Amino acid sequence: MEQRRVAVIQPMVELGGGTEAVASWILEALKDRYKVSLLTYSKNVTGKDLNAYYATNLGEYDFTVVNPAVPPALTRVKQLSMLQNHLLMRYCKHNHGKFDLFISVGAAMDFGLRGIQYFCYVVDPEPAGKSKAWRRLAKRSFHRVCQITSGYSPESMRGNLSLVLSDWSAKNTQEGHNLSSTKVVYPPVNGPAETTPWDRRTDTFLCIARMVPEKGIDYVIKVVDRVRQRGFDISLRIIGRADNPMYLATVQELAKANSSWVHLDGLMTRKELRELMDQSKYGINALFDEPFGIAIAEMVKAGCIVFVPNSGGQTEIVGIPQLIYTNMDEAVGKIIQVLDARELQESMRQHLEQQGQKFSTDAFCRTVREIVDEFFLESQTSSQPKA
Repeated sequence: MEQRRVAVIQPMVELGGGTEAVASWILEALKDRYKVSLLTYSKNVTGKDLNAYYATNLGEYDFTVVNPAVPPALTRVKQLSMLQNHLLMRYCKHNHGKFDLFISVGAAMDFGLRGIQYFCYVVDPEPAGKSKAWRRLAKRSFHRVCQITSGYSPESMRGNLSLVLSDWSAKNTQEGHNLSSTKVVYPPVNGPAETTPWDRRTDTFLCIARMVPEKGIDYVIKVVDRVRQRGFDISLRIIGRADNPMYLATVQELAKANSSWVHLDGLMTRKELRELMDQSKYGINALFDEPFGIAIAEMVKAGCIVFVPNSGGQTEIVGIPQLIYTNMDEAVGKIIQVLDARELQESMRQHLEQQGQKFSTDAFCRTVREIVDEFFLESQTSSQPKA
């Protein structure tokens, strides 16, 4: 029997991102069972590249790369990402015969037939306020142009099987897209095995995030600085892809001003990141409304004690109030409380070890295979004529 053809849709593949991790592990999950393609505008994507950053095991012939034709300038302007998505929707509608299933990773998609969409982004509310009326009009006009380009149908989008990253993300996505139901599939977490004993780890905080304002890296530096002012000799290492040059310059300036304890690493391979997580005691995240936070879960699985904001799917990862803060004062206070008590550190580590067992690449791959198998079975059953 000929293998079913599955297209995994990732508009742009930029190594080091979370959506790319999800797409890579979907390829990994399905490579032995289906004929898998990666549908993307990015050129020269290889399994070797994905393996280096996401610890997959993709061979040269495990998937094919399909590059829809678009003007090169379109793929270089991040502000046009919505148009990129809609052009991919149009491609899917014009190429139904080449694939048996479309699986998108990122935003809402209308494939022209029922598919699977894995939501990875927060649904932003409409801008409000009289002073921003022109912005609302411009945004709506651009949305409309994109929808006309793809022939977008909200009803068709809502007919897809919708997957989300967390319980928090489920609520946000259902409300934002008027969906009746979603299925939570925790993303793939390939945390390193803990090998370095706690007493031999450094008193370092890791902040693993893309260099963009919403990730709040400057906020993290201020939090750690205030803890240091209370007499704790801790350091901070910042790891992530530089997506915003202006914000990168801001972070570089702060790092330079505090060079004795802030180190800016930039993007790391999976091997380098694993070693760093295994050698460090703590982690911190500052993005409120994070849909999940793969890096947070990886740090937890590596044995780090991680502090997160009180909004978003990351609270489901740590799962304990002592590690969840609502503002900077509370973040500083809770960090100091943990740093100041060895017994509390041990209690936190035992709790996080149990939490980390909820997340793995094996569980993700198993769930994805079950979902796709069931999807095809239901499609086959529904297409059979009734007696």
